Amino acid sequence: MTQDQRPAGSHRSCGRDFSPAELSAIVELMGAEPKLNRAQLWRRVCEMLNWRTSDGKRKDICCRVAILRMQVDDFIELPASRIRQRRRRAQAPAISRSDPRSPLTQPPMHELPTLRLEIVQAASPHAKLWNK
Repeated sequence: MTQDQRPAGSHRSCGRDFSPAELSAIVELMGAEPKLNRAQLWRRVCEMLNWRTSDGKRKDICCRVAILRMQVDDFIELPASRIRQRRRRAQAPAISRSDPRSPLTQPPMHELPTLRLEIVQAASPHAKLWNK
């Protein structure tokens, strides 16, 4: 179904068409329970619309994306985010062993030294090499 074939006031997001009635129900839910935070909202919307995967789990992430897109498209206005500052990933300090090396150009594969695999435990000092 193309955008021109969808009913007026409907919204398509994450592979799902939201009917005008569903959009109204989402707006009504937000009005009836204004203290819901964003995460609670999309969980409730998934339940309300019975939006689930084939194995019965709620499509929380898809619902989150769809609701955020509805806000961008001016269908709804979400409550302000309660997260004051974006969370940053912890940065592992660079060490000499993690420095880039020149690419392998020669010798042929069969002449390379034997490959050695080593299990790296999470608490190991070597773990920082792989968790960047």
